[in-house]
Amino acid sequence: MSRKLRRNVPEYLKQVGEPRGGENIRLEDWASALIKHIAYDAQLTTIRFLLYRLRKHDKELDEEIRRLHEYEGPHQERAVDEWVDLVHDSVYQGAANSMAAVGMLAPFIESIFCGGFETIREEFFEDDSPYDAHPHPRWDRAEKTRWDCHSVYTDKSGRPAKDLVGGIFELAEAVRLSPYLPTDLKQTLKALFAYRNKMFHWGFEWPPEERKAFATQIAQWPSNWFATATEDGNPWIFYLTDVFVDHCLEQVDQVVLGIGAYVDAQLKAEHEKP
Repeated sequence: MSRKLRRNVPEYLKQVGEPRGGENIRLEDWASALIKHIAYDAQLTTIRFLLYRLRKHDKELDEEIRRLHEYEGPHQERAVDEWVDLVHDSVYQGAANSMAAVGMLAPFIESIFCGGFETIREEFFEDDSPYDAHPHPRWDRAEKTRWDCHSVYTDKSGRPAKDLVGGIFELAEAVRLSPYLPTDLKQTLKALFAYRNKMFHWGFEWPPEERKAFATQIAQWPSNWFATATEDGNPWIFYLTDVFVDHCLEQVDQVVLGIGAYVDAQLKAEHEKP
């Protein structure tokens, strides 16, 4: 293990190759050497906990709506009024919870890749030999942006275009990380960041043309990833479903395992060099 990388991993990982200590190392442990810029496990635990609380609140509201809908008694008129108010409120509460979910998941995933690529550059691309061993059109571009996963190169001029998802996968291909990532991750990230961009630019209720465009866009993804509230038969407010949020969390777990496997493979390759 390189001297620099040894400083970035937990103490017990430094025993790899010794008589004791290496046999119980998990891929998640190796991942911590690459995702060194954030406490990703603590963040993920907090995200999961908050999502649980939001879902619990949603279920409580749904139960109250159901109770009022089924109410039969002397206060029927008042119960109907309260039911109408709660149904209306639930539309916006659902939107707020979806914004909270995408507001945690999208930057969390973005930070994993942005910081991870920077560590790959520091640890495994210190000189020219890795670039020569793994040629890629990206390495011919400007030094300043070749490692910026927010950009993707679209032509031979070397001018980058802003595209986070495209940049992540172009850079992953360049450093040979792609085989370690989930096969459907690109589709997941496209859906997640497309929704993030809409919500953080337009809030809960988007301009009509944006609603129609997104309704067309989500048709290319699994039908259980998004839910839609309508107004006069037209798309009104879009929501992340629990199915999609859980899928994103599962993808994060797989990305962490993949990064760990990548680090393990890179270190083994270094060790086998003559």
